[in-house]
Amino acid sequence: MFEWSMISLDGCKIDINQYIFIAMKDESVDVKTFLENKCKSMNINNYHVIVLDYLTDGQATTINIVITDCNINEQMLKKAIS
Repeated sequence: MFEWSMISLDGCKIDINQYIFIAMKDESVDVKTFLENKCKSMNINNYHVIVLDYLTDGQATTINIVITDCNINEQMLKKAIS
């Protein structure tokens, strides 16, 4: 699923400054290592992985948590999607 999603963004690569991956912690797999390995195998070099310890109630809440609690600021998010 991850690879398919990234391949679907391939046409936008030239416009993407940085990928920010936000995922939920999983006891059965090291999510951060999984994403880092997938990025390496797909030649994605400019990325940041954020792993949350709990399920949020939606995308807006997730972004607000990232902005307020993590080392990602709103300017960085805007730069990543601009």
